[in-house]
Formats: sequence, C-alpha cells, structure tokens
Amino acid sequence: MSAKQKILIKGPTRLSGKVTPIANKNSIMAALPVCLLTKYDVIYQNLPKTSDVQVMLEILQRLGAKVVKDSQGKTIINTKNIANYEIPTELSSKNRASIMFLGPLFARFGQAEIGEVGGCKLGKRPFDDHLLQLSKFGGKTTSHNNKFGLEKTESIIHSPGLIWLREPSVTVTENIIMAASLVEEETVIYNAACEPNIVDLCQVLENMGVSIQGAGTNKVTVTGKYHLKGTTVNVRPDFLDIGALIAAAYVTGGELTINGVRMADYQNIIQTYQDIGIQAESSSEGIFVPAQSPGYIRKDLLGRSIKIKAEPWPGFPVDLIPIIIIASLFSKGQVIIQNHMFDNALDWTDQLQKMGAIIYQGNPMEVCVTGPSKLTGTTLSSKGIIQAGVAMFIAGLAAKGETVIEDAEAICRRYPDIVETFGKLGADVSWQ
Repeated sequence: MSAKQKILIKGPTRLSGKVTPIANKNSIMAALPVCLLTKYDVIYQNLPKTSDVQVMLEILQRLGAKVVKDSQGKTIINTKNIANYEIPTELSSKNRASIMFLGPLFARFGQAEIGEVGGCKLGKRPFDDHLLQLSKFGGKTTSHNNKFGLEKTESIIHSPGLIWLREPSVTVTENIIMAASLVEEETVIYNAACEPNIVDLCQVLENMGVSIQGAGTNKVTVTGKYHLKGTTVNVRPDFLDIGALIAAAYVTGGELTINGVRMADYQNIIQTYQDIGIQAESSSEGIFVPAQSPGYIRKDLLGRSIKIKAEPWPGFPVDLIPIIIIASLFSKGQVIIQNHMFDNALDWTDQLQKMGAIIYQGNPMEVCVTGPSKLTGTTLSSKGIIQAGVAMFIAGLAAKGETVIEDAEAICRRYPDIVETFGKLGADVSWQ
C-alpha cells in the first residue's frame, strides 16, 4: 500500500499538552476559487498540505492560473491570463469543493462547466441547486456527456435581486456570494447559511472591494464590482478540529489547552458537549479541557433520553455528529443522535460495534448510544468519510490494544498531520 493509507493506534493513552487547531478547511476551500474573481495576486498564508487543497490548486493550474509558493510558505495565485472555464471530471471527482468554481467562472466568463463531483460518501448529494440558483444571474443550465454547466443567455451577468434558498446550503450560499461579487447591483440572499466559513469568505471579498452586509446571518446582501483588488487570505481556526480535540481529551481522560480560540465563539458546540457530561473551561490561552471522569448524559425533565441532532449553524454542526457519537460512548447514560441532513451519514457506526460499542442504529439517520462502553482495538474502515475516520481515530486512542484504520487517506483531506499532532500530545500513533 502507498503511504498514508493506514493508521496504527496503540491504546489506551492519555493526552496532555497544548495544541493549536488547524485553519478552517472549509473556509480555505471557499477562498481558493475567489482568486478567479480578480486579475491581481491573491496570497494565501500557509495553505495546509491536504489532498483537497492540492486538488483545488491543480484545478486552478489546469484552468491556466499561475501558482507560486515563496520561501516563507505563502502561496501566490494569479489568474490574469486564464481563458478556460471547464473543470475536468478527473479532478472534480476527487472532492466536492470543486463545485465552488462554478460561481466565479460563470461570473467572469459567462460560462462554466464541471464533471461529476466527489466528496465524502454520505448518500445522495445532488448539486442541482448550485446550477439553478446561479442561472438566475442570466444563464441557462447545460448537461452533456456527464458534464454540467452554465451559459449566459444575455449580454452581461446581472443580479436577480432576490434569491431565496430552498435550504441553507453552505456551498450554494458561497457560490452565489462569489458570483454576485462581480455584479454591480445588489443581490439579497434569504435563508443563507451562517457558518463561520461564510463569514471568512465574506471578509476576503470585502477586502477585495465587495460590499457585503449580514455575513453570518440568514440574510446576506452583496453589492459587487466589475474589477476587484487582490488580497491576502487569512481564516479562523477550524471548529471541527476544536470539537475533535475536546472530545479526544475527554475520552482519554486527558488534559488539553486549545490555543488561540475563544470559548464564547463555540457555545453551540460546548453546550451540546455539556449535555453528554463533557466539561470545558475558558482560559487566557484559549479553551482548557481538564482531566475528568466519565460524565453523565443529561435526561429531560421527564427522565427521558435526550436527542442531539445535526442542524445548520448555529445549531450543532453536522460534521461533529461522528465526534459526539464517540464521546457519548464514554459517558454514563443513553442518548439518541440524529443526522437527517445526509441519508447514509451514520452507516459507518457498524465499525464501532466491532470495537464493542453499545450502539444501535434504528434507521439510516438515527443511532442510540449507551455508555460507558469499553472499546477494544480492531481493524476499521473510514468508508471514505473524513469525520468518520477522525471519530474512529479518537476511539482508538481510548480503546485497549491496537486499532488500525484502513483507507485513512480520507482523513488526510482535512488532517494531513493528525498523526504528528497527536503524537506530540502523547498518543502512540503511526502511519503504516
């Protein structure tokens, strides 16, 4: 097997130390297509060496962008001379973020085309709404040879004025915001996604000269410009990494300080963790997770099991559902965890049963977790889902014996340095 396809974890271990979370991966994925909106340099500070980032850079180069990495680790991208608007299937099929090139390409060229997109295997994930909403800027959707795209039907791209999303999709919201950024008219987006990566994207675009109101709320107003400036991109810490670190400290009985983050920014996560007995504190350095015994899962006032469900931000993030499932296995009590956002998103939980987890899947979108469970290491498959792989990694840290995660390359799409990071915190982990 090639490098970085398996992870070996020897447990149990107790994590200890200080750690800085990675930059928000989803913010970076949205910020990379932004460079198509300007003919000036866009500078990215210390892009992570994830496979998803490498795919996005390869797409830009295939389109004709100049990509240069300097001696200080900065990546400088210039798209002044590109004239191509087609993203080949062999690249788009490697990640789902490639869909976010549609908005900038259509806004700049009046045309955009992409092959089938990839991403985590979470069931049916159609991208019809990207095309339907972007076509409102004065275009029509196209489809041929398993490729999909847009063509403008009028002389210039114009604002539809009002766009009301069917659901607060993060990537659809990002695509619309980027397309609207080259239109010198006002575009109002209702039922917009509110995630932190939307706020990061809007900050980048504002630095380039776009006027945006309401970033982080469900009503976003964008007034663009035909000519945007270059900029330097900085993004906030990844809340998914923060959530994973808190859970890893808890299940191992460890003690961690998560540097450089404000606990007040993540109350939606902290409050839900408190429901399953996890304690975290605010400190001058960031978030402190003290060493603690297994907590109790809260019951409702009638003594019934509570339900935790995935919701759009500021609800509990869908990508932390696998992590809270693992954490719940180490708490006392029972909890029902639901993910109605993706139809196959919980199918990986059979891997936890192989470790001895007391977990029952009542339907494709709901599991009942009973804790505390005593887990034993075994061979697991991430099933091509990033966060499922991370959840299994955390489970392996607390399990007795050796845990092997196969097809762990999925984890590298967000956490290329997961082994090195947790090794510094005391974990006995290695790539195989």
